[in-house]
Amino acid sequence: MCGRISQYRLPMHYAQRLHLKNPFVLVDAADRRPGYNLSPGTHPLAVYPDETIRAVHWGYCPPWAIQKKLPQTINARVETASTSAYFKHLWKKARILVPADGWFEWRIEPRPGDPAAKPFKQPYFIQRADGGRCISPRSPASCAMKTPRRLALASSS
Repeated sequence: MCGRISQYRLPMHYAQRLHLKNPFVLVDAADRRPGYNLSPGTHPLAVYPDETIRAVHWGYCPPWAIQKKLPQTINARVETASTSAYFKHLWKKARILVPADGWFEWRIEPRPGDPAAKPFKQPYFIQRADGGRCISPRSPASCAMKTPRRLALASSS
């Protein structure tokens, strides 16, 4: 499951690579540091249908869940997201894109030399072989980073 992404290029680089005709950057590129290991709770860049580039909060909790003091979520199963109470209303809205230079996947592996020891989580950085960016569709209220069978979510509010 994807829990971290890399987004280390300037906003205008993503705009040029996406061939945006009139991009409008609503973040100060001078204030943004390259994000080589962005985790949930951070603010990755997103490209909206009106060609604006904005930072969004990575994490989501619908209003009814906030009232019930349920936790914020960062991912959803692709098979059930469109019918789940948490995400159903998001499927009715327009989508946005999250440019990513890569993401991390973790595997549980045995400790070398000591098979009886507790296994550890080893991160692997996934990126395109040609160094190009990866694009992820999102709804305006959520970030959906595509991973096998899951979506990572972030809110734009």
